[in-house]
Order: sequence, then C-alpha cells, then structure tokens
Amino acid sequence: MRWNLKYAIRSYISGSMWLVPLFALLFHVVFAEITTAIEAWLLRSGRIDQATAHLGLSMAGARSLLETAVTLNLSFLVFTFGSLLVAIHPTRNEPCARAPSSRPPDSGPRTASSSTWVPRAWCSPWTWTG
Repeated sequence: MRWNLKYAIRSYISGSMWLVPLFALLFHVVFAEITTAIEAWLLRSGRIDQATAHLGLSMAGARSLLETAVTLNLSFLVFTFGSLLVAIHPTRNEPCARAPSSRPPDSGPRTASSSTWVPRAWCSPWTWTG
C-alpha cells in the first residue's frame, strides 16, 4: 500500500466521529451475548435463582437500581457538558484566553483602552487581532 493512501485512511479514521459509536455498538452486542451465556450457565448450574437473579433484588428493587443508574449517568452528562460550555464561552470573545487582565507597569494611569492590555507573547498566533 502506498504511503499517501495509508495517510489518507489514517487521517480519515482519526477525524471520523461515527467510528466510536459504531465500535461501541459492536462491543455492546458481543458483551450482551457473553453475559447472556454466563447468565444461562449460572441458571443451569443452580448458582442463581430466576426470581432473584439481579443482586438478589425483586423486580421493583432492580427497576429502582436501574433508574438510579440512569439518573446518575444523565446528571453526569449534563454537568460535564454544562461545564464545558462555561469553560469555552469566555474564551470566544477574548483575544487571549490565558492572559490576565493587567496593564504594563510603565503605561501610566489606567484608561478604558489600557484595562485589557495583554502581552502579545502570551497569545496564540491565530487569536491576534492586530
């Protein structure tokens, strides 16, 4: 295989966002089959009972445990993406996100134009405005 074809395939795979859910779905199918086989073996061997198979809980208890797990997962997702939005939002309008809002020591009295002075060396080149 030529190097440019390898590079094209590698860059396509690294930039594809649909591959992760696809592999997760395939992993889920394989994992579900394995756990179903283990459950059937445990039932046949008499190690677990059909009525209390899930952690020794009744149907209502198992449903409550599942609802709790789903609620915790959704809360985690909302918190994580909300935190990302808060972290990314202020950096859009500032020319340099990492720089403190200070003025050079020899700039004289603070004015409206000097209140947001940042050294150019602290900014990344693609955020420079002037």
